[in-house]
Amino acid sequence: MTAEDRTRVAVVTGGTGALGGAVVTALLADGWTVHVPWRTRAGADALKVTAGGSTPRLRLDEADVTDAADVDRFFRGVDAASGRLDALCNVAGGFAGAPIDRIVEADWDAMIATNATSAFLSCRAAVPRLRAAGGGRIVSVASAAALDAKPGMTAYVAAKAAVVAMTRALATELGPDRITANAIAPTTIDTPANRKAMPKADRSGWVSTEALAAIVLWLLSDAAAGVTGTVVRAGR
Repeated sequence: MTAEDRTRVAVVTGGTGALGGAVVTALLADGWTVHVPWRTRAGADALKVTAGGSTPRLRLDEADVTDAADVDRFFRGVDAASGRLDALCNVAGGFAGAPIDRIVEADWDAMIATNATSAFLSCRAAVPRLRAAGGGRIVSVASAAALDAKPGMTAYVAAKAAVVAMTRALATELGPDRITANAIAPTTIDTPANRKAMPKADRSGWVSTEALAAIVLWLLSDAAAGVTGTVVRAGR
């Protein structure tokens, strides 16, 4: 970003989730205006609490980021409210695991839609707006599993691998436009949901949402202006 005296504007998909909420909170603390699509009112209300209460720099609009029409409508709302876009954070995602011979088409489609299609649709909408702003940042959440696959995760790994490949392709395609594209690839994220799902797991290699949000914030900073096409692994 440039050092102009203005509020920078970001879109954070998945902003009502555990990691997304941490990213939104970090951006607000850094002075950004943040637009977040939501699917449930409860999630939107919880984000307001996580973000420290009502703030005019947090903009929440109902939208399904796996639906092209919804995504386009959401970004038109960003135009109307903020008039520009400086960064896109693709945090939306989900996990479902099963051996290959037990994966049904609906589960495959859900993994691709939630993790990869959401990022594609959001990037497609964001890029013209980032170009109009003179450059910007795209940061997407992949997974360490996409780099070092484990058994029983084929659909999830394929979806997150698509995010990695898209990030690298966008870095090459958008470099002339001064738009960087990077991804983070965490191991298991330390969230209440993961603790509940894996109560006996060794959490020593898990990574906190706050640590991941700090990485995202750095990738959006002036210091990372020359960093693109990178996949940052986090956790052990």
